Amino acid sequence: YRMAPQIRVLVSDLFYGGRLSDAPSVRDRPVVAPPLVLVDTEALEPEVERAEGSRANAAHIEVLLQLIELLGRLGVSDVGVVTPYRLQSRRIFQQVRSRLGRSAPAGLEVATIHRFQGREKAAVILDTVDAPPGGSWFLNEQRNPDFPRLLNVALSRSRESLILVGTAAGLEKTLPPDALLNRTLATIRERGRVIDATRVARDGSRVLKV
Repeated sequence: YRMAPQIRVLVSDLFYGGRLSDAPSVRDRPVVAPPLVLVDTEALEPEVERAEGSRANAAHIEVLLQLIELLGRLGVSDVGVVTPYRLQSRRIFQQVRSRLGRSAPAGLEVATIHRFQGREKAAVILDTVDAPPGGSWFLNEQRNPDFPRLLNVALSRSRESLILVGTAAGLEKTLPPDALLNRTLATIRERGRVIDATRVARDGSRVLKV
């Protein structure tokens, strides 16, 4: 009853053995933004900062601010930005407040995945933060047994549009081949839209038009 069909397929195949189906009310909803999007930050060569027992990614924050603005221009006011790390969440919030101010979507919320449980938004942006050459403990279910549940939360909170921001090839190199996140990337490639992060600022709202 909540998710657009393309998001439902992703969540259903990853976590529920394909058993979820769409309510008629979901199938008939108008589409404002693409339901499944991968914004690939590989070309930006993002670097991960480790501090305060957490992690941050400045290049990703720039992309996130651009995406938040684009969604606002499309009329999507109910937006959630979700990230694994407290430091990244705090810095995103600070940059939104200082640089976007009142121009940010009215319903914007920024939170860690842990804090986003039980929430839902018209559009959700999932920032993976981690990038090579370092590996990721958090995003690897072989090292973090809680990750499947948390990834389920992150992917299933969106009603209309799910945008994943990450270094696609880098994550595939640093995570196990059959990792849940790699399977997520493969499904979005197959069923959704892949956008090079360098196009987000250059091409504006065209990159998210249906």
